[in-house]
Amino acid sequence: MLVSNISGKLMSQLMEKMKERLEKMKRTVRQQRAKLHIIRICITMLLSSDDYS
Repeated sequence: MLVSNISGKLMSQLMEKMKERLEKMKRTVRQQRAKLHIIRICITMLLSSDDYS
């Protein structure tokens, strides 16, 4: 009984750390997508500015 309680506690700690890592990865992906979006907008503006100059 004591062993299963300890392993359950360790498992919950492990799951919590995995959740934290997942959230950090999600945040990083979101930031990278935002950067790529800005770059795409800038490139589009640069390419379309040739049409009007």
